[in-house]
Amino acid sequence: MSARPRVLRDSRWTQLLLDEMGALTGGCWEWIDARGEVVKLDRFSCTALLELAGECCFVKLYRQRSRLHGSVLRAARGRPLRSQDAARDLLRVAVRVPEPRGCLWVGDGALTLAQGLPGGEDLQRRWSTGPEPALRRELMSAAAESLARLHLEAYSHGDCKWNNLLWHDGRVYLVDLDAVRPARPGSRRQARDLARFTLNAEELAVAPEDYQVFLEAYFSSLGIPREQPLARMLPELDKLRARHRHRYGELGRALW
Repeated sequence: MSARPRVLRDSRWTQLLLDEMGALTGGCWEWIDARGEVVKLDRFSCTALLELAGECCFVKLYRQRSRLHGSVLRAARGRPLRSQDAARDLLRVAVRVPEPRGCLWVGDGALTLAQGLPGGEDLQRRWSTGPEPALRRELMSAAAESLARLHLEAYSHGDCKWNNLLWHDGRVYLVDLDAVRPARPGSRRQARDLARFTLNAEELAVAPEDYQVFLEAYFSSLGIPREQPLARMLPELDKLRARHRHRYGELGRALW
């Protein structure tokens, strides 16, 4: 590294990461590519799994998009820090999320560290492989229970896409948490989460009977009747559908 990274969120894991990075030269992007198993790569971010102290960890580099964006990141603000802080808060109330393990400023962006879930697949990818009926029910129930837990604790996810729901070891974990906000149970923010999940189900042409498994598990976990929350969700779903049609065309299967 051209300069030693600076800690933005500390833990024993950040110290292990600093020790690992300290012996290397070059940029962080190149270090991730050489040291980890890259999971996703685009112009401004790189995510990978790597091993630290015998445990799997997940790293994500948020490359600065401009000098102003870099100033925000260096000041311990912005998406990477919001995601770490949200994960910390959600773990305290037993919402299923990967453990946050620190954040560093690395010269050209912010690098976050979190618990790795090896073998995990996002719900969209797992569903696209054509799971058997029993597994489809398990996936829908697990997703519903995790989302309901989040909502019971008075939060909303803010970007409740299927690729932000990670299937691992028979459970669903919520990831990409930078849009998480406090939200009153039954609020518009929570209705938007439900609508976003439903839109993805429609995009993937999920069968109505599978979607009903999700709804039944979600409202059973909340312990409330479905009428009022669904009445709040449908206008949000209509807005998302209209946006989708404008950008991509018709949906795969309407569920309402």
